[in-house]
Amino acid sequence: RHVAGAAAELSSRRIGALMVLRRDVGLDEYAEHAVRLDALISDQLLVAIFQKTSPLHDGAVIIEGDRVVAAGAVLPLTFEAPSSGYGTRHRAALGLSEVSDAVVVVVSEETGNISLVREGRMSTELDERSLYNALFRLTLIRHRRRQRQWKSLFSSSSRSKSLPVQNNETPEP
Repeated sequence: RHVAGAAAELSSRRIGALMVLRRDVGLDEYAEHAVRLDALISDQLLVAIFQKTSPLHDGAVIIEGDRVVAAGAVLPLTFEAPSSGYGTRHRAALGLSEVSDAVVVVVSEETGNISLVREGRMSTELDERSLYNALFRLTLIRHRRRQRQWKSLFSSSSRSKSLPVQNNETPEP
């Protein structure tokens, strides 16, 4: 919700932004060379980071769950040249999506267009609602995948033999 809201606000003001949402693959190598924040995410924080007067506005923010973990991150550029009209932010978003499973939101400074990049593919000209819906679906898919993984872990561990409890004592975890 915060990412979509901030993207819409930045888009309306034609302020460029690059917001990375971590999924399963860690992004520590990019966060360690950025400014560490570990701040609770909010629309206002994201908009403030990307103001042209902010020293962090040219880099990416890295978001993990409900936290902005770093700002001013430098991302790898893709070797594939996106079609004309896309700049360095888009090349960085594509580059990161080629080496990780991260989802990247780009707001174009020139056009105000909002794009969503994942797995080397870019969806463009999104509005706040379509961005929110796409991010929600991606989060839901990830959540369901994790639930299946946990379920399989627990179902396999429940098949293992448990030790008998003697003297009606409760075993300690």
